[in-house]
Amino acid sequence: MVDEFKFLRAQADEPLSTFLDYITYEYMIDNIMLLLKGTISGRDINELMEQCHPLGLFQEATMRSIPTFEHSPKGYADLYQTVLVDTPIGSYFAQFLAESSETIGTAGEMRNVLEEVSMEIIKNSLVKLYLEDFF
Repeated sequence: MVDEFKFLRAQADEPLSTFLDYITYEYMIDNIMLLLKGTISGRDINELMEQCHPLGLFQEATMRSIPTFEHSPKGYADLYQTVLVDTPIGSYFAQFLAESSETIGTAGEMRNVLEEVSMEIIKNSLVKLYLEDFF
């Protein structure tokens, strides 16, 4: 089914291609949150990768780098560079962080936002931003 979806997406013109991209964004958000929650609880990355939805997968290198961040300012800076900037849903993370903290000038400030806010609240906020953008 995923291969058929990817084939359809590859053949689609605007506005259908954009619509099909938006379909995958919610799965991408779910996959990233699964990897982050799994990392915090110490679960194996291979087990987490198997649980990810195929429509929300990124390149394998990106997927494997998400749960390997360190719980330090440098680790959160790396997470920001790989997840928040280089993915199609990076703008939703940037909007969430901007709303959560007026100014995020350093990785330490971003870490504070991510540590203080529950993962479910982050996920719900990202889905809200995605839905607002979709409509």
